[in-house]
Amino acid sequence: MSFDANLREYLELLEPVGRSTLVHRRVDESALHTHFLERLRGGENAALDVQLGAIFRDWSPRIARFARYISDLSSGRVFLSDDAAAQELAHRALDVAVGIGSAEPRGVVMQLELERIAKHFELISSEEIDTYAIEINLVDDESHLGRRLTPLGVAFLRLRGVNAIRWLLTVEMLQSTGSADPWRAPRALLEAVVNETDIIAGFDDNYGPVFSFNEMTLRRLVRMGLLGAAYDRQSGEVDRYEVVPGGQNTARVVLDAEAVLAEDRTGLVPTARSATDIVVERTKTIAHEVRNALVPVRHHLDALRGVIAAPQARRVDAAKRGVVRVLTFVDEMVATSELMAEATASCDVAGMIREAVGWIDGDERISVQESAIAVRVLAPRSQLTHAIANVLRNALQATTDLDPVRVSAVRSSGVVRITIDDGGRGVPADARERVFHEGYTTRSDGSGYGLAYARRVIADVLRGRVWCEDSDLGGARFVIELPEIESEP
Repeated sequence: MSFDANLREYLELLEPVGRSTLVHRRVDESALHTHFLERLRGGENAALDVQLGAIFRDWSPRIARFARYISDLSSGRVFLSDDAAAQELAHRALDVAVGIGSAEPRGVVMQLELERIAKHFELISSEEIDTYAIEINLVDDESHLGRRLTPLGVAFLRLRGVNAIRWLLTVEMLQSTGSADPWRAPRALLEAVVNETDIIAGFDDNYGPVFSFNEMTLRRLVRMGLLGAAYDRQSGEVDRYEVVPGGQNTARVVLDAEAVLAEDRTGLVPTARSATDIVVERTKTIAHEVRNALVPVRHHLDALRGVIAAPQARRVDAAKRGVVRVLTFVDEMVATSELMAEATASCDVAGMIREAVGWIDGDERISVQESAIAVRVLAPRSQLTHAIANVLRNALQATTDLDPVRVSAVRSSGVVRITIDDGGRGVPADARERVFHEGYTTRSDGSGYGLAYARRVIADVLRGRVWCEDSDLGGARFVIELPEIESEP
């Protein structure tokens, strides 16, 4: 499995953590270590001495990591009732992972689940993924809720393929402490890849091959697809690392990105500036560079269009449409990033609903049921209004012109519930969580970002909840729940 895929599996365990509905389950490391030693003692006999010694040396340093892994796993999925249940799972999973002891069987399904957990731990611990994620600030391990993704970790999960690798390497390079850093590739190493320089080991009589960069970092670049390892025929040890096809281009893109970000590293390394301010600033910088590159292209295409024959003109038109799409996209990026910097204020819920309805084509199909009691929430007004509008737009797109759509807001036990009902086909029970995942859509023309944006604003920014259930209109009901800050008679 590639390094980025391995890392993705680990971070996806933590992805739900931080939402107000989740509870952190704690696994006691000392109790797990005691259980480990008891299992070893239970297997003592002359035939197993060598085997037990190997297991002890292999697993003793990993017990603490295994305890954190089970804690993160159980907290992320909330399928365990309390800490005691999490501790029991850790004991049973460790028995399966280590392969010793006499755990009582509890059915085929439980055994398969324990084997899956143990296998996954082997995948992530083989690269010390958890330490890597903390070292480069993809994960915050100081939260009372347990390990949580940082904005850097969230950004990584939204990327795929070479873009994910480029992101990791950019983060590494901007945080690197030098050539001996085992967790972060330094600029000099990426420059060597761009120059297609073989990284050749020196030799120490006591230690064998010695490289000018940390070997853990070099091995990670092999798994990222930038380098290949070449072995000495006699010793069988790596004596050089070679640049592989595609590695040079990946490193060049990372160095170019580093040049843009070099003067402002907020979010990649700690500084005092606001993260939202930096997101806005960076987005505007990127948008500016893209526009500078593409606006002249659009003008040249317009000029070319008037002097070429019809068959070629159609290709020029297609190219121009692509350029216009990119320019429109960067404008939307800037608008969205500016929303992120919006101040929080006391907002009238009814007013936001009316505003959201007014933004949508087909708003005449939406019936608004206003409460007799004015309710207010503390929120960045434009962000929350956009989130409500996205859910409303989703309801309209999921229905026909004959299906009703209704939105209402009520107070209940200190919270405000905004309910959006439709009379469409509804959402199957097994898809009601996935509809909030970025990129997930059931429509051929859908983007899969509207509901994901709504979830991000409501759950991550406002610490509220949003979910989907059956509607009394026969279709889907989306419920937005937010803390109420004040009410007016």
